[in-house]
Amino acid sequence: MQASGTVVIAAAGMGTRLGLNLPKALVEVGGRPIIAHQLDLLSEIDDVVVVVGYRARQVVDLVLSIRPQALIAFNHDYASTGTAASLSKGSQAAGDRVVALDGDLLVDRGDFYTFWNCNEAVLGLTRPTTGRPVYAHLHDGGGHVVRLTQDDTSEWEWCGLLAAPRQVTASLGSGHVFSGLRSHLPLDWITVDCVEVDDPDDLARAGSWLAERGGSLSG
Repeated sequence: MQASGTVVIAAAGMGTRLGLNLPKALVEVGGRPIIAHQLDLLSEIDDVVVVVGYRARQVVDLVLSIRPQALIAFNHDYASTGTAASLSKGSQAAGDRVVALDGDLLVDRGDFYTFWNCNEAVLGLTRPTTGRPVYAHLHDGGGHVVRLTQDDTSEWEWCGLLAAPRQVTASLGSGHVFSGLRSHLPLDWITVDCVEVDDPDDLARAGSWLAERGGSLSG
């Protein structure tokens, strides 16, 4: 049976490392904003919440022009909080199971739906590529994720993709999601093919990554 739940897109941040004066969700990859590609990706999912903050009106207008039925949540403290605060805000409008998707993340369509259909709490892992990775350490090198850190390197990076019960995603604090998740480890994981846009190098890589998929994440 196909899994159910709510996708919460955290799109409230200021995207300062890109230097474009835009939320990363509005940054264009392949000629379209990241969040437009994400909404294409989520075409098979009924329940989507987008959390906005910085330049909220621009994000809301774009989201509703593509997906009028999307729910909007506000993180008014976006300048002083992290993604965990946005995830908590979005979780208040979610069902019992939440899939968290950062507003700067593009995920291969097939891999995303494999992740979506995992019924248990699970993290999405990839090989380290970003400038400031959150490293995932596995039990005995191959079991559950037992540690998340930015200090000690490993062969795996947590990409920010998370599926968990709503009571978990609503209670991870107001800073980094990985910090709040530490008390919920160990967690299961699967690998996903994805690209996260944190800085200009990531943005260039995202363009190539998307072009390899025909320039779109739609079905």
